[in-house]
Order: sequence, then C-alpha cells, then structure tokens
Amino acid sequence: MATTRVRILTMLLIGGFGALAERFLMGLQAPQSLSNPFSALRLGAGLQIALDALNANPTFLPNHTFAFTYADCACDPKVSLDSFIKQVRDQGIIALLGPVCAEASEVTGLLAAQWNVPMLGFVGQTQRMDRTTVYDTYVRIMSPLQRMGQMLEATMRHFGWTRAAMLGGTAQNSTWANIDELWASVERELARSVTITARIKYDTSNLRLHRQNLQEVSRKARIVILMCGSDEAREILLEAQALGLTTGKFVFLVVQQFEVSEPVAATYYSSMICCHIYHDNYKHFFILPGKSHVDAQVPSLGQDSFWKSVVAEGLDSMALRALEPVLLFAIKAYGTYDYDVFLQEVRRRLAGPPFHSNLSSYKEVSPYAAYLHDAGILYAMAVRELLRQGGNPRDGRAVIRTIRGSNKIKFYGASGQVSIDVNGERFLDYAVFDLQKKGNASQFLPVMVFDTFQKALSFTPEYQKMGWPDGRPPSDMPECGFTGELCQEAPINLALVLVGSILSLIVIGTVAFLTYLVVQSRSLQESMDTTWWKINFEDITLVSTSKQDIVESESLQVPLVNGSYRSSSKQVSGNQSNVHHDVHGTDRVEIPIGIYQASKHMSHRNRPSIRGLIRQPVMALPTCPNCRMCGVQGNQVALKFLERTHPPDLKSKSMLKELQIMREMLHENLVIFFGVCVELPNVCIVTQYCRKGSLKDVLKTSDFELDWMFKTSFAHDIVNGMIFLHKSPIKSHGNLKPSTCLLDSRLQIKLTGFGIWEFRYGKKGKTLDINKQEELYWTAPELLRMEDLPVNGTPKGDVFSFAILMREVIYHEDEGPYVGIHLEPKDIIDQVRDGIAVPPLRPLLTERCEPRIQALIRQCWDESADRRPDFSSVSRMLRLASPEGNILDNMVSKLEKYANHLEEVVDDRTAQLESEKKKTDRLLSSLLPGIVVDQLKAGKTVQPEQYELVTIFFCDIVGFTAMSAISTPLEVINLLNDLYNLLDDIIKEYDVYKVETIGDAYMVASGLPVRNGVRHVEEIATMSLHFLSSIMNFRIRHLPQEQLKLRIGINSGPVVAGVVGNTMPRYCLFGDTVNVASRMESTGFPLHIHVSEATTNLLKQIGGYFLVERGTINLKGKGNQLTYWLKGKAGFQMPLPEFFHTGEILKNKGTVESNQITENWTEEFAKDVAAFRAKQSMGATANRIPPHGAAGDKHGPKGQRPSPVTQASSVWATTQ
Repeated sequence: MATTRVRILTMLLIGGFGALAERFLMGLQAPQSLSNPFSALRLGAGLQIALDALNANPTFLPNHTFAFTYADCACDPKVSLDSFIKQVRDQGIIALLGPVCAEASEVTGLLAAQWNVPMLGFVGQTQRMDRTTVYDTYVRIMSPLQRMGQMLEATMRHFGWTRAAMLGGTAQNSTWANIDELWASVERELARSVTITARIKYDTSNLRLHRQNLQEVSRKARIVILMCGSDEAREILLEAQALGLTTGKFVFLVVQQFEVSEPVAATYYSSMICCHIYHDNYKHFFILPGKSHVDAQVPSLGQDSFWKSVVAEGLDSMALRALEPVLLFAIKAYGTYDYDVFLQEVRRRLAGPPFHSNLSSYKEVSPYAAYLHDAGILYAMAVRELLRQGGNPRDGRAVIRTIRGSNKIKFYGASGQVSIDVNGERFLDYAVFDLQKKGNASQFLPVMVFDTFQKALSFTPEYQKMGWPDGRPPSDMPECGFTGELCQEAPINLALVLVGSILSLIVIGTVAFLTYLVVQSRSLQESMDTTWWKINFEDITLVSTSKQDIVESESLQVPLVNGSYRSSSKQVSGNQSNVHHDVHGTDRVEIPIGIYQASKHMSHRNRPSIRGLIRQPVMALPTCPNCRMCGVQGNQVALKFLERTHPPDLKSKSMLKELQIMREMLHENLVIFFGVCVELPNVCIVTQYCRKGSLKDVLKTSDFELDWMFKTSFAHDIVNGMIFLHKSPIKSHGNLKPSTCLLDSRLQIKLTGFGIWEFRYGKKGKTLDINKQEELYWTAPELLRMEDLPVNGTPKGDVFSFAILMREVIYHEDEGPYVGIHLEPKDIIDQVRDGIAVPPLRPLLTERCEPRIQALIRQCWDESADRRPDFSSVSRMLRLASPEGNILDNMVSKLEKYANHLEEVVDDRTAQLESEKKKTDRLLSSLLPGIVVDQLKAGKTVQPEQYELVTIFFCDIVGFTAMSAISTPLEVINLLNDLYNLLDDIIKEYDVYKVETIGDAYMVASGLPVRNGVRHVEEIATMSLHFLSSIMNFRIRHLPQEQLKLRIGINSGPVVAGVVGNTMPRYCLFGDTVNVASRMESTGFPLHIHVSEATTNLLKQIGGYFLVERGTINLKGKGNQLTYWLKGKAGFQMPLPEFFHTGEILKNKGTVESNQITENWTEEFAKDVAAFRAKQSMGATANRIPPHGAAGDKHGPKGQRPSPVTQASSVWATTQ
C-alpha cells in the first residue's frame, strides 16, 4: 500500500513537471538571518546571475528557461525537510541547491534520494554525504577538505620540514564546524610525514591571547600552520612581528580553504551584454554580463582576495615585513572575470527581490556565492547534455550520473575550474603563494601549483624568485633544539691541557692496579654465585606492626610453615603457636612472618631465633607480640620450616641442581624461590610472600561468594602455571591442592609446594600420612595404590588433582570436595584407591556447573590416567568453555567498557545540554529578535538603529473595559490567552515582528529588525485582513453568544529601534510613526482597518488592495489628517466581516468626532452582555454592569479610549 502511494505521488509530481516542459525550476535553501555566514541575503544572488546569463543566451538551450525559488531553511533539519516537501509538492522544483547546513543537508538529502531529486551541495562538507550508495542523487561542488592537507604535506616534504605546529580557530561560533573539519583533515594528512609538536585552538579575537598562543608555539616549532579567517590571520601575523618571529627563522603557512581566489589581472570589454560560452575541446568559460575577457582559453593564476586587498591598501614597510615569512595556501583561480566586480554585482542583485538584502559593502557578500553560481551552471549543463542524449532531465539519478565523470561537462566558473569525477568529488587545483616584488609594489604570486588529480607539485617561474633570509628554506627546529638538548657546549680551559698531560701519566701507573681490582671482583662474584641460595638466619628480620595493622590484617593472610596460609587478625602469642606433624613426624608450626630486612641494629647473639620463639613461646613471643611477616633483602617472604636433626648435604650435586632449577623457575603463576636456610634448628625454605593467602582460605570464607569471572580466572592461572611446570625440568607438581595455590595482592594465583624434593624429604622419599586422610582427596588413584609414592608425583596425577581442585573452585564449598557424600574420609580414600565402583567414586557435580566445564572435569579425573588430557589440552578446552582471561585482563576490559559507557553518558549529557541550549535560544528568540539575541549572546552591545521606512500595526478589543467589569479575572486571562494564541499563530505566516502586548493592545511591526524592502506594508496589510477574518470565528468561552470586535490602525514611516534595560530587556520602537499608528487604532471603528495616508500611498504603489477614503479626522498633535479604510485585497479568499461604508456620513461633515461609532457600539455591547448575564443568573449579574462612564471605562468619558502612547510611552513610543 505504501509503495502504491509513493508511485502515485511520483506520477503526480512528474505530471506536474510535464506541464512546465520548457521551464526548469530549481529550489534554493539557505537561512535568511544575516547572522549566519551562509545567509541567502549574502549569497543568493549568485544563482540569479548564473540563471539570467543562461536564459539570455539563445544558443545554450533554446525553448527552455531556468528559474529558482527560495526557502528559508533556518539551519533546522525539520524546517528544511518541510520546505523541501513544499517546494516539490506545491512549486514543482526538479533540483535542489543546498541546504547549506550539514544537519539539514543530511536529512533532506535522504528524502531527495527517495524522490529522485538531484541535490547540489555548494557549502556543507559533512563526510556522511560521501556515502554515494545512500545519497545517490547528491553531488558536491566544493573540493574535498583532504586536498588542502595533501598539498600541505607535499609542500613540507619538498622543503624538508618534518615538524610543525597548528594554530587556528575563529571567533564566530557559526563557522567552528568548518574549522574543526578542516583541522581534522589536515592533521590526518600531515601524519604521514610530519610530527605535530603543538596544537592550539582558540575561539576569541583577543589580541593578548594571540600573543600568548604565539609565545607557546614558538617554543615548540619553527613552522606554524595557521587555519583561520583572513582578518584573524592578519592580526596574528602582526602580533608575530611584535614578538620578533618574522625575521626569517619562522615560516607561517596560512591556509585559506574557505576563501575564493581571484585572478591577478583580467581586462574586459564593456560591450559584452550576455553570457558567452567558448568551446575548446571540453573547456567552457563563463563571463559575467557586461564584461569581456582577454585570452579566455588560458586561465590565469589567482590569489586570495583578502591578501590582494591587504597589499593594495598600501601597507607600510613594517606591515609588509610581517607578511614576508608567509606562504599562502589557497585555491588556484581559473576565472576570467574580476572577482570584486562579481561580488559587487552579487550585492547589487541582493538588494532586489526576492532577497531585499541591505548589505553595506560588497565585502559582506559570502564567498560561497561563487560556488552557488557554479552549482547552477553545472546543473544547467547536465540538463543540456542529458537532453542531447535523449534522456529525461527530470530523472535525478540520470542527472547526477551525467555530472559525475563526464568529459563533456567541464568549465571555468566563478570558483575556478569545475570538473566532477566519478565519485562526485571536484578536482580543484591549489597553489602556494609567496609575497614578491612586482614593480613598485609587493604582491602575493603563485610559486607552486598542486595538481589534485596526480597529487604532485609543479613550479611557476616565480618559484626561482622566492627570497629566503639565508638563501635557503629555514630549518624546522634550532640547531641545538628548542631546549639546547642537541648541543653540549664545553668551555675552553687552558688548564685542561696541563691536567690531561698529568692524567696520561697517571693512567699508565694505575692500569695494573685497576686490572687487579677487576680480577678480584670477578673472583668474588663467582664465589657468591655458587652460594646464591644460602640465606643466613641472622639476616631474617622480624618487624613489629601496630595494632591497627593487626586489625586490618583480616584481609591479609598469615602463611603456614608448611606452605599453606590461613587468615588471621589475632595477635600471635607464644601459647597460641600451632604445632602439626607431617608424615615424618616432624613439627610444622604456624608462625607470623614479616618483612625481611638485613638488620644491623641487633647482634646475632641478642636476636632470638624463630625456632626458639616457637619452642619457648612464653619467653620470646611476648617480646614481639605483633610480628606477622619476615623479610629477606627487602622482599616479603614466607618461611617453610623443615624438621632436621642434621643439616642438608649441600655438597650433593643433585641437591645443588634442584636449587639451580628452582632459581630458574620464573613465571607469573609460580612463587619466586629466594633460597634456603640450613642453620639448625632453623632449616627452612624461603619463597615469595602472597598477601591474600591461599585458595583454601578463599573457599572457606562463607561470606565471600566468587563470581564466574574470578572462578575462571583462577582456573586459567592454575593451568598456565602447570603448563610451565610440566615443560620445565621439574616435570610435575606432585602436591596440587587449594592450600598450595596462593593469591598475591592482584588476586593472581601463584603455585607453591613444588621442587627441591631432596632438600625436603632427603633420600628416603615421601610417604602417605594415614592419620590425615582428608589431605589425600587430591591424590590420583594410581598414586594411592603405590607403596613408594613419588615425591614429585606424575603429570597425569596433577591433572587429576586439578579436576578435584576445579570442582571446589566452581562450587565454592568449604567442606572439601566430597561434600554431600556421607562417608568418612578414610572410606572415601579407600573407594577412590580401589576404583572398583561403577562409576568410580568422585565428587558430585550438579547443574550449577556449565556443561562444557563439567565434561572437562570428568575427563580430567578419569580413572584411566592415559585418557586424561594434558594441561595444554585443558587450556584449550577451558578457553572454549570460558574465554575469560585472568582477573587483571577482565578488570581492564571492564574499565574499558566503563570508559566507553562514560563516553556515551558524556555524549548523552552533551546532547541534553545542546537541547536545553536550543530551548533557551528559542525562548530568547521569542522575547527578542534573532539578530539581537545573537549580539547579546556574543557579549556585544546592541546599538540603536534607524529604519527609514517600516509599517506599524496596533489593534485592541472594543469594549474591553466593560467586558472586564462583568467577568472574573480568570475569565479575562483566558480570553486574552485564547486571542493572543490565535494572533501569534497567524503572524508566523508573515514577515513581521511582534513588539509588545499590554492589556488588550497588540503591537506588530514589519521591516525591522531585518529590512525587507517595501514588503513591510504588504505584510502588515495582509496580516490585518487575516486578523479580521479569523476573529469572525473566535468565540469567548464565558460569553459564547458575543462577537469579539477588533479595532485596527496602521501607519508607515521612519522609526528608531533598540534594546532598553538590562533586567528584562525590551526591544523598543521610538518615533512619531509609532504615535500616529496608535492614534489610527484609537480613532478607528470596530472590525475596520484604519490606514494612514502614508500607508495608503505605499499600498497604491504595490496595487491590488481595496481602499476607501474615510475623510479628514483630527489627530492629537497632528491636526487634521486624511485617512482611509482598508477594505480587502485582490485574491484574498478568506471571509471578511461586513464593511460599514461611512462615506455618506463623512461627506457633509468634513471631520468626524473620535470614536463616535465606537461609543454607540460600546453602550449596545454593555446592554447585550447585561441581558445575557441576567438570563444566565436570573438577574444576579445585571447589577454588576456599571452605568456608562461610571466604572472607569477604559475608553474614558463618552467611550473615548486613551492612546496606548499615554499608557506606556516608555515601552514603545515617545510623544512628539
């Protein structure tokens, strides 16, 4: 159904176009406000010039004409879309030029593509429009921004510059988007070979800030890229000269992307009266009406109009020196016309319809008028070429295809050569200009040209004349660097010669001594290397900690001497030491350990041994009740004591080999081995201390539930550590369980309890402790069956241990892996050892575990060791089942997601701020004129302005005082609110400005603050008729049977307007024109439009309005004045109230008493209202109607209403 509607609409549109087969109508969209640099009042006439030239040429496209219609898009996507729909549906355009604003262009471009309407962009450079598959009816006549960056990069590469600073910005908020787009494009292109050492953007024209920026830049770069407007560039260069930066050491590359170049020289014949087209191969040269050309086939190079005007102004020698270090980067001009003449012609045309602009100088014309001119020419040539090919010029996509990549559509226009490639991009060459002497003057001349097609530089004859201070281009940095880092100046001292001679003699004598020291040092080092593992117990220091630290140690872990750890927040005393027995019957003691320090403040004789502290708790531990950690050479360490009756045999090669292997076991998931202490009775192993305790402690903490990320992270850490162990000479762990999986401060697993088996158990090997069956839960069944248990276990046994351990980690239970199996530990171990059950006894797996993890665990604890995977396979399966990495990686990932979320929040808040700003702007615009709001927001003072000719409108409600007297305040408010909402909606359709409302008085003006030629009187007159027509259907809520009657007065003349006050500022009008307009309203009749003689004369000049002479009336302060009634307008279709012709009454009297008819109507209205109220309330309200003139009637005695000027002269008028 929707598709059918679209097809029907398209057929209707095509049918509408067919009725105008010889007329091609284009649509133009640009904001009307002069505060916008792309205002139609600054550039619109460029299209007029192009179309007039085309229509004046009888040979271009016979029997066809080109025209355009203009719509104010206000840089609002909604307004632009609505205007485009009306232009296509109501006016029948077949092409669109604009909109000039990026946001509006993106939205409207989508509908243009859907409706197959060609759209030519001549200002906006948003990158989203480059998507040709979406915007397939769009072509852009502006050159891509990256071309400027490519030329800058090629130029810097040519001169050997690899460092530069970027400085730029604008004080105009409306052009910031363009500066930002250009900045990003240039920086992206320069990144290939240039390092940007400083980036400074500004948004002000403050000269002091320019000076600070230049000082900052000069400390970091010699090559400065300026991206700003012409005026701002001149100010910055003058500041640079004041700072001494124009002496030749610095070069300023001035980028003029948004300026249009003009030719250096062009002469014309004054007899040329229409546009001529010259054909030479594919070239077309367009000449302005009234001008001619010389040698049109050879385009001349150009320069930026501003920079030419600066030189032409006759600058003094000091100002010229400020321009000497400047290289100007601008578009290469191909024009065969005088650009200033073009701008003057644009300004002249802008003053006429439909723009009625009041620019004071041609310099206020937007440079984009040239691009708009060429856009119109480009479309017309595409239509002509399509007609030659027998195509349909109303097929938008066909028009765009004809434009893109066509060798037959190339010409030289107002903005240079126009040639569009297959991607819809324009090839527009750029040039580098240098200030050179030309006769007695200095002028910017082109020295290099950048071919955007081949991306290569070519040189002009002026290139050889470039003058460098040292005869060559300056370096991009000082010889010694910006901070002198490249030079090391050495002061010349004659004494050094003598000292050198003496030193040469001393060196010979000291060589032998130095050689001896080196030999001794190496011998000492080799001796130390053979005993690196040996730690003297006297170097182990117990460090006291405060009670606060002990309380805080709840989250820290106190290590057990057997390698396991437990949580503890209690002070350790002698009688609190816990003694355990291992399989050899030796004691294993839980002790506090502390920071290892080499203490020289206590002698070995006075320092108690740790074993002594354990054996004699009452004597030793009270002396150091807060000791928790030990240290070795500044490292926090854990001590594992071994019960030895005699010291280990350190001469055994196998034992030394074990120690050397442990030294080389460096991995992020293994504890670091520091060495051993062999002094009786303190034989111990010294390893890295892990602050967070063991995995066993974590599992026993019931109030700390691990999430899945932690669990999988622990599993990955364990597997990574085991892979390293199995590939090392150690081959296997042999004791993998929760107590041997330690956690460091980053919650990373560190495996311990492996290696140096001979040092631990001696030659006799390891035996099972039958008294502690629960310690065998993690031992593989094949190992349980062995009589002589391998001290280092087996790799497959480690896999079994990992499966049991993994089950504990996943289910996070502190009662051991076999929780839920109601058997004694001995019975469990017996069944696991026997393996006769089917299936063999294993820990329970419930649905809480992910299925793939369950399958992995079952495979790892398989009864057959051969069917168990190795840890490399376990790692792969674990990553497939749970791809999360370690905790640190996950935390970093979460932080990245959080940062991305913050960016989204910031963008959302920025959008909200922008939305609120738009609301504030709309509110301000409803209180003050838009141009005034822009000036106030910029912090500028709004100067009063005189307007030579405007039209003022006043209206009020006849009988309002009497109506108020019989109404409640709420009813009066509702009446005025309904009426003003109606009138406010009407004035939106006209070029008028609502000045003020006071009570029932309503004041409107046209022709200010934006002048509109003579349209002001027409706008006010038609609006007044619209008011009378709408008031006929207006109903008063509380008096539905009564007809509201307006009294309207209009006058035209000069006024002065300005903003008055700081608190609640008002835009006020002053002048006799305001007084007369007010008196025209006060002396008028109900439902009549009273018009002054000045307004009548203007309406007669325009024509089409029906006016009736009222006669001569006496106006206060003005005497007798001839006035008229406005009765209607030709073509005005809205119904109007009945017009009471008073000609007969006025014919014999000559003058009329003010408000004669109004007085009678007011009395009748009061009587009618009283009767209506009496009927409604049984006469209760009839007594509220005051007698005539007794209730302070607004119209005073005899019904005369005082002028609004006497009521509020300070608001809108001054009495003359």
